[in-house]
Parts: sequence; structure tokens; C-alpha cells
Amino acid sequence: MQTTSTRRKFLAGLGLGAASPLLPALAGKLIGEALAQPAAPPRFTRFFMFTGANGLLERFTTCQSRNEKDFDLGPIYAPVAAYKDRMTIAHRFFIPHTRDLHGSRTATTTAVGSPSPKANPAPPGGVSIDRYIARKIGAGDAFSSTAVGRGDSLSADGSNQSFPLIAYPEAAFAKFFGGASVAPGVPDAGGFVGDFNARDKSILDLLRADAGRLNARLAAPERAKLDQYLESLRALERQIATRGAAQSSCKKPPAPTGTTPASCSGQTGPGACGPAHEHLVDITFMAHQCNLTHVSHVSFEGMGGPHIKYEWLGDPRNHHDDNHASDFAIVQKIETWWFSMIGRLVDQLARAPEGNGTMLDNSLVILVNTGGGLHHRGYDKHPLIMLGGRAGSAGRVLDYPEGRHFKGEAYASIANAFGVPTEKFGDPKYCPGPLAGLI
Repeated sequence: MQTTSTRRKFLAGLGLGAASPLLPALAGKLIGEALAQPAAPPRFTRFFMFTGANGLLERFTTCQSRNEKDFDLGPIYAPVAAYKDRMTIAHRFFIPHTRDLHGSRTATTTAVGSPSPKANPAPPGGVSIDRYIARKIGAGDAFSSTAVGRGDSLSADGSNQSFPLIAYPEAAFAKFFGGASVAPGVPDAGGFVGDFNARDKSILDLLRADAGRLNARLAAPERAKLDQYLESLRALERQIATRGAAQSSCKKPPAPTGTTPASCSGQTGPGACGPAHEHLVDITFMAHQCNLTHVSHVSFEGMGGPHIKYEWLGDPRNHHDDNHASDFAIVQKIETWWFSMIGRLVDQLARAPEGNGTMLDNSLVILVNTGGGLHHRGYDKHPLIMLGGRAGSAGRVLDYPEGRHFKGEAYASIANAFGVPTEKFGDPKYCPGPLAGLI
């Protein structure tokens, strides 16, 4: 019965029956890519998005500059100062959505207003930039993208379709690598069994065997169609072999143990959240090094970041109240720590060989903040910090006039740099197209 059903579906895929095609359903975009004409290589092939809340203050992100390429990094950039010539620091994008007291929320990454802007958490109004890029470049990966960290997720697949974060290092490790025991009370993120390569091969073996049995029974025109499908199978098999070789050559990281949840509930005492984030950054890097994914999101605070506390940095209140108290010393310390986590990832990317360079050469890392450049009412002063590419490929400060450029323009430019043709991103009312000269 199973063989008969498979043959019937396979014939349909050749145009010889009424059923839906089998191969596109099984392999998705991989077959299309295998048959497509070669395109110009994208500028980047790996995307990392870091998100925070409660503002990324202009007093700290603004650089003393003589011109676009001659500038001095401020203290918060110290953890990534070695990569100054790969950085683009762009100021004053606007996001006219969700002008409430807690910033642009999901519009920070979707550039679209929420259908319920006053809800807590506010649902997304569209696809986020990380998931948008993942639909294209992550189609053949084990995970089209990953999302880890704390708070309500800023990743989304569309309106009212939030893409969840994994808050626990143990759960993230179990999902991406398998073989980790999830700590008591930690929700299982859906353990990754590590057999997708074998599963893909078994599907191709089934199709190849069925095609062989059918070959003698087909007339010449249908046999030509069959040959085309068989060539697609061979192309897919080569992709699977390449992917498997890359994954088998990577070193599986040790499973994290004894870390507190990234929500920092204080279950194991002050200071445990910092190491939890370090584990999440390291797991994210290893997922890329093993080619399990090419797109990742790391959240520091989530959507609105209400009353998030940084105990391990000596935070006397919480990040929200620190801003209200104008305690710029601790706020600077928090923002510097954010860049230390970015630096932790970037250092690993810079040391990892890939192609004729390193993983960092092929990566774009960005930092955005729901509060823009202020804790409150920062919707017209959103900074965008970008880092990646080859040494000397950037090293610029771009001070745009306030209210001139929509954040969706920047995201459209980023998508195009990944070979994802995009005329507009987010709310078309505000997005004239990609922002020339950003990348």
C-alpha cells in the first residue's frame, strides 16, 4: 500500500496524475535552488540580530567624529573596538508605530505596527527582519533560524505569529544538538534528535528506488521528465553530503549545566544570569559553526524590558528605573555589557575559518533597541549598530537627520545584502525602498 501510494504521488509530480507533487513538498526550496541559474553571490551569508529594550542612549552611542570615516568610539564600544573597521554606526531612524511609554516593541524588528499595540505583550504586526531573511537563506538548514534570550520575543513570522525565544541554555542545547538532559522544571524546547541528514537520505533513496521501477514503464516524454527529477535528486544528495560533512567536522560543545534561566528569576542567587547569557551566545555560535542555521536572534531584555535587573553588574534597581533615576553610570555599564556579549560572539566568528576567510567575513551582526535612543519617546532616534564583513569593509558613522529615514529602509538594505531581493520592508506607507549607501 505504501509503495503504491508513493508511486502514485511520484507520477503526479511528473505531471502524470492529479495529485499534488511529491518532491516540492518534501524538499521545498532546495530543488528550486538546485535547478536555478547561478546568481550573484550575496554580500553576507550569516545574520545575527541582538535586541534590547529601555533605550540605547545617544550620549553613549554617539561617536566623536571628524567625518564619516574618521571617528572615535565611546567607552561602551570597548568590547568590540578591535573591529572598528568592520562597524557601521547609524543614528536617528524613526519607527512611527506604538508610541507608548515602552518604545516601538515588535515594530522595532518588523517595522509594522502591532494589531493590538496596547496589549502586553503586544503581538507582532508582520514578519521580523531575521525571520524574513531566514525564509530565503535558511530554507535548507536544520533550523531556518534560532532565537534565544529573555523576555517577550521580537522575532515573528507574520501578524500575530510570534516566533518564540528559548530562555534556558539547557533547553537550547537540547534542541540544537541533542543529548542534553533538561533540568527539572525547564520546559523541553523540542529536543533535536540529530538525524535529519539520515532522514533526508532515506527520502531520496525511496524516491530513487521508485523511479527505477517506473523508468521501464514510461514513454520517452515522461522519461525525460523523470531524468530531470533524478538530476534534482543528485543535486540534493550533494547538498546533504556537504552539509553532513560540515556538521560532522564541528566540535560538539559541552552541555551547559547549573545555569539559571535567562529570565533571571533569582533561583540560584544574584549574578547567575550573566553566565546564562554567555552560554546562550556560545550555543548560538556553535549552531552556526555546525551549519545548523544561518540566522539567529539573541534577546537581552525582550519586547519592553520592564524592570529587568542586572544583578551581576551591581544594578541597584532595575534597568527601567535606572533610566528614570538618571543613573547613567549603571546604564553605561549595562550597555557596555551588551557589547561584551556581541564581542563574545564576534571573537568566535573571527577565529573560525570559513571558505577563504573567516565566519565573521561572511556575517552581519546588528544591535537594535525597542526604546530607540531614549528610554521613553525614542521612536524617532533609533540607532542601528552593524558589525561584520571583511576587515576594512566598513568603519563608518552615519548621522542621519532626525525623522528622515524609516527603519524599514535599513532592513530592506540588509535583506538585499543577503541576496533577498526586497524593494520595501515593513509599512509601505513609510518605506520608499532600500537606503542607498547604508551597506
